[in-house]
Amino acid sequence: MTKNIQAVFVIDFKADFSALSSYTIKKSQGFQTTVSATGGQANYVYRFGYKKDGKKTYVYSSDRVGTPYMTYTYQFSEAGSYVPFVEIMDGNNLYASATLNTVTVKN
Repeated sequence: MTKNIQAVFVIDFKADFSALSSYTIKKSQGFQTTVSATGGQANYVYRFGYKKDGKKTYVYSSDRVGTPYMTYTYQFSEAGSYVPFVEIMDGNNLYASATLNTVTVKN
């Protein structure tokens, strides 16, 4: 009797998250970010958010897009410290996330 052995392949799906402006900004300024996903399959769903005082808040969610790159501009309405993040799911339901350093928003 023979047995069929099924192989399991793990795809290394990563997200790189970079800022295109300063880490200290005024409330009136936007904070532009770009996300690059590698190792996944289109289509991609992006969810942008931030953590403040330990609370996670989502600010934007994309529909499925065919490119592994996306730019989003954060706009913070009050002064404080924010930790922006992005969560990505690809067409194979693989999940990746990335976090930026703290962004300080001044009046």
